[in-house]
Amino acid sequence: MQAEEIMEKKITSAMEVCKKYNRIKADGKKAEAVWKYNLDMAADAKYPKETEMYEEYADKALTGFKASIKWLKIVDRAMRMVLPYEAEQVLIQHFVEGKPLKSIRGGRNQYMSRTTATKYKKIGIQKLADNISSVEADLKKLEETLENSL
Repeated sequence: MQAEEIMEKKITSAMEVCKKYNRIKADGKKAEAVWKYNLDMAADAKYPKETEMYEEYADKALTGFKASIKWLKIVDRAMRMVLPYEAEQVLIQHFVEGKPLKSIRGGRNQYMSRTTATKYKKIGIQKLADNISSVEADLKKLEETLENSL
């Protein structure tokens, strides 16, 4: 019974990571835009204090941008380690790209049936849960860093 509860918590955590993927990606792009804007403002500033202020803002935004990149790389790596290939494709296409299960392409570029996609979704999310569980604390720290920078 204990093992089932632990696995259920891991799967819930993996589902949360999948839900956060696109938000982290968008927040990373926002942090990048803020970083570039503040660098431009620092370059155009007339007074030293003003330049210093914009450089501080740029550093903070850069920290968030780097955190988002690292977060995405960790999750992408965890998704790429999922075997079989079809389970990886279901994870990427359904959770990251947001495609419905009936429009997922598998091997040989053919559409999977909804039943097959559901089967591989269950397998994929379990394997992703195993891959993510070891780096979950790092992901939370990176999320906090990104949130603090915005």
